[in-house]
Amino acid sequence: MPKNKKPITTNELARMVQKGFAGTVAKSDLEELRKAMQEGFLYVSRELADVKRTLPPLLRAVAAMEVDTQELKQRVYRLEKKVGLVK
Repeated sequence: MPKNKKPITTNELARMVQKGFAGTVAKSDLEELRKAMQEGFLYVSRELADVKRTLPPLLRAVAAMEVDTQELKQRVYRLEKKVGLVK
């Protein structure tokens, strides 16, 4: 059995519509968000550019250190073998 619905008055309808619009975001709020996001992306972009500029020389330095480390390990091994510490 359907309930008997009472008719909605214009005041009630106006209240419902106003309540619905109260939860919407204003255009100015979206502009502020867009501006903040652009600033954030610009910051991240600059940081990424710094990383791209700094990383290659560091990688070359690490590779050179790895070569040096291997050479030193071989020298230590030969010395230890010569004095009888390694068989």
